[in-house]
Parts: sequence; structure tokens; C-alpha cells
Amino acid sequence: MTVMDIIYVSLFIFALALAGLLILTISSAVYPLLINSTIGDNPTANATMTEAQEFAESKIDYVVSGVIMILLLGILVFAYLSTANLIFTAIYVILLIMSGILAGVLQFAWEKITDGATLAGALAQMPITNFILSNLVLIMVGVGAIALILMYIGYNQDGGGYNG
Repeated sequence: MTVMDIIYVSLFIFALALAGLLILTISSAVYPLLINSTIGDNPTANATMTEAQEFAESKIDYVVSGVIMILLLGILVFAYLSTANLIFTAIYVILLIMSGILAGVLQFAWEKITDGATLAGALAQMPITNFILSNLVLIMVGVGAIALILMYIGYNQDGGGYNG
């Protein structure tokens, strides 16, 4: 069911964004320590650590936000390819409201986690992910509403055309 996918994706988006934020925070704290240690004297190790740090600082936001976009598009494609009966619309709407409440809790948790000065530097390097999680309720309810529409106008796999 598409609504359950929205709930799972909301949780996964939160966990993925939190993991990306932690990777940036940890790498920015550990990198200077490693460079100044005896490990940093080795040119190969130094080059590898520099490359990993540059990846973490420049591309982690694109990786996280790209995975989020793929998951949201996956929900819409799955909704289009699945068929649903109009009888289940009330259940879908109730579950969509519940997923909106869950997304609100996750959005509030994200705001509280990123409110501190400790994560401010890492958060500044993840503007796309921060935007998505700061507007998680609107995004997830919007995707759920579009998925509801797509489920009822979706592709009819039996006849090879549209339902209707």
C-alpha cells in the first residue's frame, strides 16, 4: 500500500539525513587529527584522507538528496502502477493523516537536533537535505495526495490501458 510506503520513506529519509549529518560532523572533527598524526605523514594516506574529506564536504548533500528524490519518485511510480478500489479511499486518507503527523514529529525532531551550534557547520553544507527535512510534512502529504490521485487514474495492467 502506498501510504505505508510513505510512512517508511519518511522514517528512512530522517535516518538518511541524520546519517549524512553525522558523517559530516565526524569527518570534520577527525580529519584534522589524522592529518596532524603520523598517519598524515604518509603521502598516500594523506591524499586518501583529503579526497574523502572533500567528498564528505562537497557531495554528501547531493547523495542524500538524490536518494530522497528517488524514493519519492518511486512512491509515485508504484502508485501509478498499482490499482485501488474507491472503497479504500477513507482508509488511505486516515493513514495519510497519520503519516503527516509522523512527518511532523520527524520534522520537529530534525529542527531540535540541528538547532545546536555543534551541527551548524555540517548543516550549512547540507542545504538541500535541510530544506527537505524542514518541510517534511508538506512534502510527504503532497506526495501522498499525488499518489492517491495516481492510484485511481493509474495504469490498468489487465486491459493495457487506463482505468476509467
